[in-house]
Amino acid sequence: MTENKRMDDRFGRKIEYMRISVTDRCNLRCRYCMPEGVPLSAMEELLTFEEIAETARVAASLGIRFIKLTGGEPLIRRGLPSLVRMLKETGCDGIMIGRGTLGRPWIFREVRAALNEGRYAPPEGPDLAARILRHGELELAAKGDHGMVELRKHLPLYFTGKRGASALKKALSQVKTMEELGRLLLDRDGCDQYNSM
Repeated sequence: MTENKRMDDRFGRKIEYMRISVTDRCNLRCRYCMPEGVPLSAMEELLTFEEIAETARVAASLGIRFIKLTGGEPLIRRGLPSLVRMLKETGCDGIMIGRGTLGRPWIFREVRAALNEGRYAPPEGPDLAARILRHGELELAAKGDHGMVELRKHLPLYFTGKRGASALKKALSQVKTMEELGRLLLDRDGCDQYNSM
């Protein structure tokens, strides 16, 4: 980025960092920021990706070098990798995404692919089943018997957005053992039947 302008705060410190909220929605319900009854904005009230990119371009021309995408939970906003690709063109040196939370296990790979002008294809079939089973092994190793309880919370997220996967997601949220999980994923071709969204 060429530094033709500079912004300072009232103490003379250079301002190089800006946060841009891309959504007010969140899949967490932390009381300090999302108590019950908080009204949410309609999509048409939010900045479009083009408006966000233009804001970032103007900010970069004023000396902003780093942009952090926030929310709510920014990963909930559909198409976020496309926005990251657009922000790459603004001249900022860095783009950060706030909190990686539930529901998008491949988001950071999607973003990296978007930055490199590619498209990330999440794992499918036996490869996806192997990753899910490895996730289970790690949960059990780290948390003992409670690991299966934690794992059940995450399992349906691997199939978020997959058409016709509601029965599988329900079954995944009820598995009690790794053996049961393996049978569900492999014996019934659980992963194969939901390959494309």
